[in-house]
Amino acid sequence: MVLRLLLYASLTALLIAESGCRPKHDTTPPHNARSAAEKEIASEERYQWNLQTLVGDYGRTGKKDPKWDAEAREALKLFAKIRNRSRDTSFAEQGDQISNHVARAISAGCDDPLILYLEARFVHPVDPEEGDDLRKPIRPFVEAADGILEGDYSPIRKFYASVRAAEWYGRNAKKEQVRAEAPKFRQLSVTHLMTVVTDENTPGVEAAEAVHQFAVSPRVSPKWKHEAMTRIEPVLLKNWPDEPEVFLTLGNYYRNYAWVARGSGWASTVTEEGWRLFAERLKQAETFLTRAWQLDGMDPRIPMALMSLELGQGKGGKQMETWFQRAMVADTNCYDACYTKLNYLEPKWYGSEKEMLAFGHECADSEAWGGSVPLILAEAHSRIATYHQKAGGKDYFHSSKVWKDIKMCFEKFFARYPDAIGWRHNYARYAYRCQQWEALRTQIGLMGPINYKFFGGRDAYDEMLEQLDQHLPAKAK
Repeated sequence: MVLRLLLYASLTALLIAESGCRPKHDTTPPHNARSAAEKEIASEERYQWNLQTLVGDYGRTGKKDPKWDAEAREALKLFAKIRNRSRDTSFAEQGDQISNHVARAISAGCDDPLILYLEARFVHPVDPEEGDDLRKPIRPFVEAADGILEGDYSPIRKFYASVRAAEWYGRNAKKEQVRAEAPKFRQLSVTHLMTVVTDENTPGVEAAEAVHQFAVSPRVSPKWKHEAMTRIEPVLLKNWPDEPEVFLTLGNYYRNYAWVARGSGWASTVTEEGWRLFAERLKQAETFLTRAWQLDGMDPRIPMALMSLELGQGKGGKQMETWFQRAMVADTNCYDACYTKLNYLEPKWYGSEKEMLAFGHECADSEAWGGSVPLILAEAHSRIATYHQKAGGKDYFHSSKVWKDIKMCFEKFFARYPDAIGWRHNYARYAYRCQQWEALRTQIGLMGPINYKFFGGRDAYDEMLEQLDQHLPAKAK
């Protein structure tokens, strides 16, 4: 068996060398994919670096006091863990813990800018759809940025402080008193990002993630952003030529930049120059993303990015399917990969309603794929419904066949994960849309704390309850 694997690896390497690509539907990770031991070493180094630039910065230059030191340090340690995407607890659990420690530190009088930054991230997070409220006496991201930028904090902290402040000002760009501040913080973010990527002691993953954060910054001119990226890119590649995160970041950037050239309109509206730039930038993205996969074939984000790339390149379903299978080998619970494939199969792209439903059933029926993957079947129906509604047909969700599928995939999911009560909201909303009142009543009783916004706000939720009361008389309850 070992000999067979070695021969297969050698043959695969030969095929790659001769053809410039891997065999179709070959889901075997590249032979030079990082080992678990190598990843663990890199993970520990990253964690220690974050401790140094968080807890270390606080100890060196922060506003310290015995009344809040313990809470502040514990919050920063937990944030270092989140930055490392590891360790003892989940992101949500760590976020709750950070929020509690920060709240206690601030109650004790702490106004250290790093703690204010965590307050903005975890205690008073801003809804990106609603923006911030200028009437609030405290604007944590702005106050944190002012303190961090004025103090002797590490460049990575100054970058995140300035880029978050720029985003806050950008969300409030219509308001005269803040309009002029956003460009200043955007420029500061580039200055400090260049310092981060120039420092070879920065972990490659941290450098790449900082570049990604800058690359996806909203309300920034693509031309201005690209001018900055042309300075950042060569430094990034020089300092971390073997870091897959670097190539993933650059690949995603060029893929998004390609769509800037094309635009979001119908194909007939795209200029000849738009098509040329679109193809050219997608090719750049493909080069970077393929290299990322060669460096780490077990990171599902990389084949997912290549699936999204195929949406623009249009080389064919086989190409997309190859990357989809590779993503599912890397993570058998990869809902995002299934979501990406479902998008590809929409009629407006390269598929049909029939293909969407077939794939949804494949996700629901699979014994190998877990997590929330079975719920792709419900998502398929939800997307198909939008096509029917646009065509003026009757309500798609009133079909008994649709409800049968939705009930089946949710019941299978909850049989595996009975404690995933957050998903009860989804089940309840589908039951409401399908007019399955008994099921709606059952799910409301199992939802736990209600996220009213999920249902469209408190009024929309109350309206749903009123309809439930109308269809299930009180005596039947």
